[in-house]
Amino acid sequence: MIRPLRKYHFAIWRFLAVLLPLVFIAAILVRPPGQSAHKYGNDTFSATLESKTDSTSVVTINVLRPVKTPSCVAILSTPSRESVLGTLNQPGVYTFVVPKVEQGATLNLRDAVRQRSIVSIPLTEMTNNLK
Repeated sequence: MIRPLRKYHFAIWRFLAVLLPLVFIAAILVRPPGQSAHKYGNDTFSATLESKTDSTSVVTINVLRPVKTPSCVAILSTPSRESVLGTLNQPGVYTFVVPKVEQGATLNLRDAVRQRSIVSIPLTEMTNNLK
């Protein structure tokens, strides 16, 4: 490497040594906020509400013990509408992608055969721990 190139190479590396850490710090400062997750539930069922984007949320229902009803249906009720998420047949984790959940939403687990409510879990945005 000739002398002018060596000087140029040395100057560029000094410039990058200062610039790269600044770019990394700026990237950390401007990154989007993390996803918010909130847990709700009791000893048989627990639900987690996660905001994925501005328009979608993910409701994860964890069935901890066997369901004693033959057909347990998960229904998400908001002040403006009610939507059926799916059935919960056995212990396990069930994940449902839903439109952005409004304030005052409730997760209702109903017995579809006997037409009665099993449990109602309010999904409020303020609490982060199990109720």
